[in-house]
Amino acid sequence: MKEEVDNYLKLFFSIEGIRNKSLYLVVIYICGVIIDLITTYLASPELKHESNPVVTLLGFSWTGLLVWNVIIILFASFSFIQGSSYFNKLMSCYSMFSINLILSNLVTVFVFLCIVFFFYNLIYSYLISINNYLIYIYLFKAPSCFLYKYASIYVSLMTYKLYFLLKLIVTLVSLVVSFFYVKNTHFWDTP
Repeated sequence: MKEEVDNYLKLFFSIEGIRNKSLYLVVIYICGVIIDLITTYLASPELKHESNPVVTLLGFSWTGLLVWNVIIILFASFSFIQGSSYFNKLMSCYSMFSINLILSNLVTVFVFLCIVFFFYNLIYSYLISINNYLIYIYLFKAPSCFLYKYASIYVSLMTYKLYFLLKLIVTLVSLVVSFFYVKNTHFWDTP
């Protein structure tokens, strides 16, 4: 049993496994975007309460919003999978990982930022889904609903400053998650 687990872990963290792990994360991300779109529809079927700048500034309809999300999914997912492979190859040349390795050249910085972009979107899609669902409860459910009290507190607290702070926190968390993700991409291949 222990040998099977070790073999699975070695496969999971091998070059082929990195691609598989990346694909698992991409599927989780796509699920998050789908949940975001569903909860957006629940909270604002006509998109009049939508706070996405693409919708508000460019006046996108549901078609435009869907096309925009597909473009972001494709870019984030492709750059994440390619970035994972890039760092896996890079880590095979170095015995130790550090922030200096990421900052060593512009290509590495760009690839790292693409991975950060992916994790940012992954995390943010789920947070926005929670946001949308609470707004849906606040706008369309009766005060006797179980979550209505929490939804009304949330809506009263959500200001642009708090929204900006939330985006900042998600960015910082994405940076840290990306750093540890990249750091561990080659962990199981080392002797």
